[in-house]
Amino acid sequence: IKSHPYVEGVKLTLHVGISAGPLTCLSITRARPAGQRQRSEFIVAGPPLERISIAEPLAGPGETVCSPEVWAHVKDYFDGSEPSLRNQVAMRDKAAGYVKLDALLVEEDEVVDAPKMSLMSSTVELLKPYDVELIAPFVPRAFERILRSKHATATFVEHGKHAKAEIRQLTVAFCSFHGLNVAVEPQRTEDLVSCVDWAVRNYDGSINKFIVDDKGTLAVIVFGLPTSVHENAATRCLAAIRLLQENLPSLSMSCWVGVTTAKTFCGAVGARRRMEYTVMGDSVNLAARLMNACETCAGGA
Repeated sequence: IKSHPYVEGVKLTLHVGISAGPLTCLSITRARPAGQRQRSEFIVAGPPLERISIAEPLAGPGETVCSPEVWAHVKDYFDGSEPSLRNQVAMRDKAAGYVKLDALLVEEDEVVDAPKMSLMSSTVELLKPYDVELIAPFVPRAFERILRSKHATATFVEHGKHAKAEIRQLTVAFCSFHGLNVAVEPQRTEDLVSCVDWAVRNYDGSINKFIVDDKGTLAVIVFGLPTSVHENAATRCLAAIRLLQENLPSLSMSCWVGVTTAKTFCGAVGARRRMEYTVMGDSVNLAARLMNACETCAGGA
């Protein structure tokens, strides 16, 4: 971050929260009729994700705060101090045992034998058809064309430039689901994923991601991405949300939803070894805030 090229009027900072512990990991394939493109989600849940939501707000710019579980492993290698609560006074009780990492007490190579970074081979290693079929359900439609092309490699994301980053008119729905504990209810989680996929697919939208954190189970739904562009994207999104909300009670669940329509960034982000296709920007953040505002609304959307 410190070495990032300087942009006038912009200062990049980073604050980090770290936790550790057992996680529940689910690989869920959405049920679809024969002949339709299969889609899968990889979802993680568990107490470490909840503890991150405490550690991260306690860290100021340039700081790293860890949970008690992490501190038990690293206390011989770092100086530590009590995090400053700043504007997080409401978290005083939750912050007990959380530690801000200060100076490293030993040489870096004594902490971990870090492998040297190496560039990926320039040799094109074609994916086998079997590999493509295994990977494809986890890949967004914007990337699948690249994956299945004759130029695809074992590290096909290096061709992500073809799924170009762009600013386009998108309708984004941020959904928060209630009545589900993903960490201990895998079958109900699978039912939820299938229900969301069914509602969104009916109107040609895309599920960008599922997230499980201290706020519960969240989904980011997008209409207007490449391969599924419609002039009435906003109307399609609202129809999908209405369909979803009508069917969630049959699963003993409910949801809050925030929806925005605006020019929004979409594209591949990350490094050469790991990338994801995502959406980001003010309109996405606003959708999340509108979703949280549903707590004070009677309708839930």
